[in-house]
Amino acid sequence: MTSPHDDTPTPGWTSPTNAPGPGWTGAPATGPGYGPGYQNTGYGPAYQPPAVQPGIVPLRPLGLGEILDGAFRAIRANPRVMFGLTALVVSITVAVQSVAQWYLAGIFSGAMTDTTAALDPTGQLNLAAQTGPLLAEFATIPA
Repeated sequence: MTSPHDDTPTPGWTSPTNAPGPGWTGAPATGPGYGPGYQNTGYGPAYQPPAVQPGIVPLRPLGLGEILDGAFRAIRANPRVMFGLTALVVSITVAVQSVAQWYLAGIFSGAMTDTTAALDPTGQLNLAAQTGPLLAEFATIPA
């Protein structure tokens, strides 16, 4: 038996070769998580830089979470523009729709007077005044 400090090799043991292992590229890997002297051995996932993202939403097929994330990032980045522009568009749309409903309600009420006369001959139910605004509202619903 040999002592651990003896220079004689143990039977069946061979010295390691100086050949590089599998996956050795010869150059040190760089990037996050790679310290000095760390070599990519090919056994783990290789480092891939993040995808190019020119704006808030990446240019690839998206999932619902990524779409919502992009929307909230856009609002956080430009709250005045997002809320101000939305308020302006909604205000203009409501104003135009209100004027159109008011105008069409008068037209439809007059036209419904003859139609509702058979259903309400005495005029107690006032169907013409009720159906005119209802039809005007349906006529101004955005498609």
